[in-house]
Amino acid sequence: MNGRLNKCITLCLVISFGIFSGCTKGLSTSEQIKSQIPMTVAVIGLDEKIYIEASKEQPNHLTKKVYDGAVAKAMLLQRLEFDSGEGYELEKEVKVKSINSLCLMANFILLDSYRIPYQAQVNSYSDFYSWLSKKQLKWKMLSSKEKDIIDRPCK
Repeated sequence: MNGRLNKCITLCLVISFGIFSGCTKGLSTSEQIKSQIPMTVAVIGLDEKIYIEASKEQPNHLTKKVYDGAVAKAMLLQRLEFDSGEGYELEKEVKVKSINSLCLMANFILLDSYRIPYQAQVNSYSDFYSWLSKKQLKWKMLSSKEKDIIDRPCK
């Protein structure tokens, strides 16, 4: 639990620093948002092992909370990509190892054993799940090209 709290605090500090520092002064709103994406993806990647282990488990109280958190992170990423402007694709700004982490998160989110109990949510967020399904395919393809540098490849 302490490690999780430390990750949350680190995430908040990193995002706060980026938002409140003068390093983005003079940039347009979409450029400021784009500059946040690589760090956001890196922070999401910290939970890579958690998504792998949770994927092996049947849904329980803990893994459902992990699922909710993963969905929230993926929705944040979708929003950042959307707000970055027409035609922006985060894959152009993010390293392959980080893309692999996103793919592992997407694999977990899209597991039927977790999605089916959340069917009402899935229906409400059909645009999100459609976006994530397309991204997952793209992330798998990009990850498969660099298997040599990835510890836990997305399959």
